[in-house]
Amino acid sequence: MKKSLGINKAVYYISFPLAFIGFILPIYAASMGSSVMEVGLLYSVFSLCSVLIRPLVGKLIDTKGRKSCFIIGLFCYVVVSALFLVGNTYKYILAARVVQSIASAFLWISINTMISDVSVDSRRAYNFAIVGENSSKGAMMGSLIGFGIMFSYQGDDKFIYIFGVYFIVAILALFTGIKNCRETINDCPVVSENNSVIINSRFIKFLLITMILSTVTSLLAPIFLIYIRDNITKSMTQISYLYIPASILSMMLPSKLAKFTDKHKKYKIMIVGIMIDAVFTLIIPVFKTFEAFMIIYTITCIGGMLSGPAQKALVSEMTGGNQRGKAYGLYSFAVGIGGIIGPLAGTAIYQYVSSDMAFYLQGAVLIICCILIGMLFSINRKKGTDVVSDLKMDEIV
Repeated sequence: MKKSLGINKAVYYISFPLAFIGFILPIYAASMGSSVMEVGLLYSVFSLCSVLIRPLVGKLIDTKGRKSCFIIGLFCYVVVSALFLVGNTYKYILAARVVQSIASAFLWISINTMISDVSVDSRRAYNFAIVGENSSKGAMMGSLIGFGIMFSYQGDDKFIYIFGVYFIVAILALFTGIKNCRETINDCPVVSENNSVIINSRFIKFLLITMILSTVTSLLAPIFLIYIRDNITKSMTQISYLYIPASILSMMLPSKLAKFTDKHKKYKIMIVGIMIDAVFTLIIPVFKTFEAFMIIYTITCIGGMLSGPAQKALVSEMTGGNQRGKAYGLYSFAVGIGGIIGPLAGTAIYQYVSSDMAFYLQGAVLIICCILIGMLFSINRKKGTDVVSDLKMDEIV
C-alpha cells in the first residue's frame, strides 16, 4: 500500500528562495561592506544555532509529532522571508540566518523522519531523492524569479520585490503544509519496550565521519562565489549560468540514481559519490576557464546526488527504533558541528593562506573519509552486523 505524506507541495513552495539566497548571500553581504570573515560568520552562525537546537527538535518530533514540527519549520521560513524583505543591513541578514537555522532544523529533521517512517529499505533512498527533487524544482523556479527581477529591474529597491514574492510563496507553503501534511508517527512500529533508538559504536563512528564530511564540504560555502568572481568571471550573468546544468539535473536525476542506490549497498554508493566530489574538487584550481569550471562543478553536484540520499538512508538502517526523530536529530547535530567549523576555516584559509588551498584540503579529506567509510562497513559486515534488515512499512508516492 502506498501513502502520500502530503509534503511535496509545501517543500516545493518553501524552497523558492533557498538557492537564490545561498547564491546571492556572500555578494549581498559584501555589498553592504561586510568583510570576508563577516560573510563566513553568516554561515557559521547558521550552523551554531542549528547545533544548539537540533537535539531538542529530534526529541520534540518523537514526543509531539512530526507534523507539528514540520509546520513550525514552515512558519519560521515565513519569518525569514519577512526579515529579508524589511531589512537591508548586515544585522537583519544575521538575524535572518539565525531564524533560518531554526527553520531548517524543524523542517528537514521532520521531513527526514517522516520519510523514514513510511519507507522500506528498498525504497528509502528513492523517497529521499523524490523530496529532494521537489525542493530543487522549487529552488529553480524561485531562482528564475529572483534573477529575472534582478537583471531586468535596475532600481535600488529590486530586492524588495524579490523578497516580497518569496514572502507570499512562504505563506502559501505554510497554508499548504497545514492543509495537506499528515502525521506519520503511528506508521513507525514499536520495536522496544522503552522506545529507544539503537545507538551503537558503529553509528557513533558514522556520526564522527559525518561531522568531518560536513566540515570539509562547508569549507567552500562562503568563499565559492568570491573565488569565482576573483578567478573565473566577474559577470553576475555568467556566474548564474554556471549553476544552470547542475540545477536542471537536480530536478530529475536524484530519483533515478536513488533507484540504483536502493538495489546496492548504500555505503558503497555513498563512497562513489564522495569520491567523485573529491577528485573533481581537487582539479578545480587547475582549470580556471568558464567552460571547464561549469563542467567540473556539475560533476561534483552529481556526486552529491549519489551520496546524499544514501547517507540519509543509512541513518535509519543503522539505528532502527521508533524514535527516528532522535536519530536524525543526532545526524543533523553532527552535520551542524561541521557546518560551524568549515565556513570559518574556509574563509581563514582563503584570506590568510591561498584561494586554492581550501579546494585541495577538501578533496584530500574527502578521499580519507571514503577510506574510513569503507573500513567501518566492511568490518561490521565481516562480523555479521551489517545494516538493519528491511522494515515492512508503507512507501510514499
